[in-house]
Amino acid sequence: MVTFVIAALVLLLVLGGAAAGFFLLRGPRTDSPPRPEGLTPETRKRLSEMARRCDLGREIVGDLSQVDGSALWPEYRDRITDRAQQRCLAENLDGCMSKRFPLRKKYSSSEYREDTASLPTARSEALPFKPLSVHNTIKTLYIRFYLEDHNRELLAPPVYTPMVLTLEQQAAYLEQVRPLMSQASGILQQVKDASDEDFLKVIYAAWSMGRPNKEMKEATLLLFPDNPGDHFFLSVAMRQWFLLLQRTLTGYLSWLVEDYDQRRRGLVNRVRAVEALRKALEKKQPPPPPGFRVIYHYRVVKERRSAEWDALVISTTGIYPVEARYFGGEEAFFADTVASEGLMRAMFLWDYFSPALEKMIPGKGSDVIHPILSVAGKAPFQHTSPCSILRPESVRDLITSRADIFTEEQVDELFQVFRSQGAKASANALPDYGAAMEQLDKGALKEFRRVRKAAESLPHRTYHKAAG
Repeated sequence: MVTFVIAALVLLLVLGGAAAGFFLLRGPRTDSPPRPEGLTPETRKRLSEMARRCDLGREIVGDLSQVDGSALWPEYRDRITDRAQQRCLAENLDGCMSKRFPLRKKYSSSEYREDTASLPTARSEALPFKPLSVHNTIKTLYIRFYLEDHNRELLAPPVYTPMVLTLEQQAAYLEQVRPLMSQASGILQQVKDASDEDFLKVIYAAWSMGRPNKEMKEATLLLFPDNPGDHFFLSVAMRQWFLLLQRTLTGYLSWLVEDYDQRRRGLVNRVRAVEALRKALEKKQPPPPPGFRVIYHYRVVKERRSAEWDALVISTTGIYPVEARYFGGEEAFFADTVASEGLMRAMFLWDYFSPALEKMIPGKGSDVIHPILSVAGKAPFQHTSPCSILRPESVRDLITSRADIFTEEQVDELFQVFRSQGAKASANALPDYGAAMEQLDKGALKEFRRVRKAAESLPHRTYHKAAG
């Protein structure tokens, strides 16, 4: 009798353990402790806002299971870059309706790209997903193209309002927005480094669940009210939207940051060049000779043509339009190219003032105008141009060492003529970086952060990408 009781107890323990193991294994596996049943109010609100923004549920045409590759092909053929997917549509349109036709049985893994197919490809690469069928790949493409087409306003580039500023105003403005553009550079790096790991975990959970749990059902009803059974494509659509926002933001932020850096480097070099030239021309020892006048940022306009110099020196020895450049060796610099442009502008200056100059000194011709290129910085240079190419500290010495052509009275007269007929210095248009960043922050960047936050709130399973 005792033996029978012991045997019965052992049998009960074994059966109880087996039953517990069965129900434990049957339940959904997660990589986090059990969560409350249903979505939190905060998560529900975020998903509702995202559904309104992206039209993920209401506007994707009809039942996704009825999307036919033959209907997609004429409309989207030029937008599909993946070779395997192109061949699916071109050679096997009937296969688009088959849910059991794996893409990898027909095409090699090197042609199957994760960025357009939504899921990693092969178990051999230590990824826990099965390959998508042709049918599901087409549905994924449809979602991606739909999101692009129906969110053009949100994905549009920011409006780059032009700001027309002088050299000094440009320097002040670029310095003013420097902290903002430093922040933009940090945001750009964060967007580039953002991982789709959370989305893949959600996709894995949806792919693995034959019966979605309560959280997934609620989320699906918010994003797919007409097709709540497509809980797998809830996560696919979210990931496609994340990748689209990431790609868009990376492009816009990269342009803003690179444009700012390029303009600031160019402006810094130009300011350095002009400051070095101004310091050399205005040095007090030795003092400038009588009959030595300088007009900075001088510009003339004639018949829709214009020419501008960093400095125009009028001296008893002649007229010297001076270009200023700074070259520290960071980039290529061709002195002869800049000098030849200076020669052409000098001829334009002669054409403009030749009547006054011929009247004052008849017979001298354009020989009274001598273009100079002032090159500041550390880099050495060689040249073959007839234009004088000098260091800033040598410019005034060259001008004062030549033989006199004008009297001091003529220099004063020419100074008045040149200054009265010179146009206002030109200004360059800069983008309003602050306004552009504000548009991104209120639009695509705000949506990008919201989508990432929503993915963190959904139920997911452990997923690890293969190293390398």
